[in-house]
Amino acid sequence: AGSESALEAPLNQPVSKKRKANELLSQDLKDVSSSSNVEEAGSQMKAMGAQMAQIDGEENVEEPKNEFFLENCKAKLMYQITSEFSENDNFVRGLKYAPDGLCILSYSNDNMIRLYEPKLGLGDVDYIPPSPALSVKEHGTIYDLAWYPYMSSNSPETCVFLSTSHKTPMHLWDAFTGKLRATYRSYDYADEITAALSVAFSTCGRKIICGFDRHIRIFDITRPGRDCETRSLLKSVKVRGQKRRREGQRGLISSIASHHNLSGIYACGSYAGSTYIYEENSGKAICSLFAHSNGTTQVKFSYDGTRLWTGGRKDDYILEWDLRKLQVLKSYQRKCDSNQKYSFDVTPNDDRYLITGTQNGEILVFDTKKCDKNQLDGKVDDSKGDTNENDTQRNLQEPDEKEPRIKTSPSLQRYKGPGDAVNSISIHPHFSSACPIVTASTGERKFWLEAFDEPTSDEDASCNASTVERQDSSRERCPDSHNAIAMYTFRSEKM
Repeated sequence: AGSESALEAPLNQPVSKKRKANELLSQDLKDVSSSSNVEEAGSQMKAMGAQMAQIDGEENVEEPKNEFFLENCKAKLMYQITSEFSENDNFVRGLKYAPDGLCILSYSNDNMIRLYEPKLGLGDVDYIPPSPALSVKEHGTIYDLAWYPYMSSNSPETCVFLSTSHKTPMHLWDAFTGKLRATYRSYDYADEITAALSVAFSTCGRKIICGFDRHIRIFDITRPGRDCETRSLLKSVKVRGQKRRREGQRGLISSIASHHNLSGIYACGSYAGSTYIYEENSGKAICSLFAHSNGTTQVKFSYDGTRLWTGGRKDDYILEWDLRKLQVLKSYQRKCDSNQKYSFDVTPNDDRYLITGTQNGEILVFDTKKCDKNQLDGKVDDSKGDTNENDTQRNLQEPDEKEPRIKTSPSLQRYKGPGDAVNSISIHPHFSSACPIVTASTGERKFWLEAFDEPTSDEDASCNASTVERQDSSRERCPDSHNAIAMYTFRSEKM
């Protein structure tokens, strides 16, 4: 981050008031970073937070809409990054572009966080695979990453990202130096460190929302340490004539997403298969959605906030929800038969295209604007008003083969990925005709399962022993895994 690159050209376009205000506050952030007193730095951050709160209440400038159409374009592989992931079991677990689009984060199975600065070559063919500009080592399996929402490479003080890993606190890292900026610690009932399974910044960027087992915790970014607000997602309810029962969201919170434009709400998906939307200030549940019986692994709001996409493990469908009626608009089919998390992404500003990877190594592009009407075959009639939320949840949890099923939107384009399962997709935040870049990561965990019969004699035992030695030696040179980060660009077929 911070170096000149060919990607800076498409970034010179109108931005929202929040981003302009973020640049104006860069001088204050420099004072915070240079302050040696933690309390003084915290008070300065609080003052900046008050200024950002005033900006939140003002009318935002509309960002330009994306008028780039992929119907007449074809994806071209620019380059692959494979040198850091040459080992069979070292696959990339996820990717996330920085908000300014100048760098991208990846975290892999070797517990390393790597930051890349994509650079384009001068010609149409000479694309240069970058080396990691920054590498950070975590002490356990990395669960999730989150960029500061108003990160800008022009303001080094805002270039931070958050990570959570197994049995360790949450770490706030400096994207320029790789140094640890702050630590946020969570403790369980035995007063031992417990790790968050998912993390996200609030819309305003002043709070950190992290998910645990049946509860979430909210940290103030200006107050590192163990001070936080714990909110249980299960409430004890007394029903007349019945015993008290606990209602709410169950399971491990696997994914958290903040609303893009409306500050104060966020969505949580759990491995129990539910998705809840909460108010940030009160913690009250606004609505609940049930669909993925094997667990929800990703939730994502649309730009206008009227829709929500959810994806699950061992689930071949990504669902698009209408939050005004609490019903499914359409579904997008992909192959996902394992417990691995497969992340999808949607083009920014217009939500026109949804791009996802599959377990069989394909990249699928869907047009979300098509088939908006009559998605349910006779199941939903707009003339009858809104459908009952309980009926919708019951139909999704217990589908009847005799009832009409939700129509699936056909894929607009289908590409073969560079190797193994495509487990993560990240679209450039300024995706347009000037910067049509999509990055994907490939790789999956592979197990060597060999079955041998029980030896019945000494001769059979010696034969089995020699077979095991031959197979162990062959595993070291088995080239089945292909772990890589691949960058694609969409070009018009006429070019």
